[in-house]
Amino acid sequence: MAERLGQEKEKEKEKEKEREFRVMLPMSIGCKACGDNVYKGTKLNSRKEDVMGDGSTYLGIQKVRFYFNCNNCSAVLAIRTDPQTSGYVVDSGATPL
Repeated sequence: MAERLGQEKEKEKEKEKEREFRVMLPMSIGCKACGDNVYKGTKLNSRKEDVMGDGSTYLGIQKVRFYFNCNNCSAVLAIRTDPQTSGYVVDSGATPL
């Protein structure tokens, strides 16, 4: 029984790893916590999440949210896709520059 629980935890960790990947920022943003700027084209490790709830799709296209950490203070910053404008929107923890 203990072996099965250990295997399930390993599978959960593997699934989380699948959702973590390296992404290049599509826009320059500033961290609200420390004021540091993270510029367009910077490669960061991020976590991907599908947006849920009302307004989570536009013409059948799923919106996606990316979480990553500030390089200076490790605060969590989030951006999400905006299929309506074919761009990205700052979601939390940052301001667009």
